[in-house]
Amino acid sequence: MQPWKLMADYGSYIFGWLVGYSGFLGPIAGVLICDYFVVRKKLLVVEDLYRRNGQYEYSRGFNWNAVAALARVPLSPSLAYCIHLCASYTITPGS
Repeated sequence: MQPWKLMADYGSYIFGWLVGYSGFLGPIAGVLICDYFVVRKKLLVVEDLYRRNGQYEYSRGFNWNAVAALARVPLSPSLAYCIHLCASYTITPGS
């Protein structure tokens, strides 16, 4: 992806890249916020955040419940547009 092509047209940058990127990060933030407020009820054991085999260590580093919750979120149209926009750029040698 070439940043100067994104910045050449501000409409495609704002509505393509930024809206698509926020469509991707919004569900991730939703899972994190729900985990903190609803599941853990705002209680964290800080020592376990850094401890091997602590409460927050998951299978190979992934919390599969959170991954499943994120997978249920449908691919938003803005993210699909961003993927299409990013895939339309070609990388040329020497540019």
